[in-house]
Amino acid sequence: MEIEDNFTNLVNNVEDYIETQKELARLHVIEKVSSASSAAASNLIIVLLFMLMFLFFSLALAWLLSEYFGKTSIGFSLMGCVYLLIGIILVIKKDSWLVNPMMNSMIKKMSEHE
Repeated sequence: MEIEDNFTNLVNNVEDYIETQKELARLHVIEKVSSASSAAASNLIIVLLFMLMFLFFSLALAWLLSEYFGKTSIGFSLMGCVYLLIGIILVIKKDSWLVNPMMNSMIKKMSEHE
C-alpha cells in the first residue's frame, strides 16, 4: 500500500514538474518575443526621427544647390542623383551592410541570457 502511495506521489510530482517546465518555457518565449518587439519598436522610432532629419537636411541642401546654380530644378535633380547613387550602392551592398547586421542583431537579442 505504501509503495502505491509513493508511486502515485512520484507520478504526481513528475506531472507537476512537466507542467512547471512547460510554463517556464512559455514564459521564456514571451520574454524573448517582448524584448525583441520592444527593441524593434524603439529602433523604428529612432529610424523615423533620423529619416525626418535627413529629409529636412536634404531639402535644405537641394535649396542651397538651387541657389548656387540659379535654377531650382538643377538643385533638386542633383539631390535625386545623390539618392540614386546611394540606392544603387545599397542594392549592391545590401547583404553585407543591411541583411547580415540585422540578422546578427536579432539573433544576439534572442539568445541573450540574463
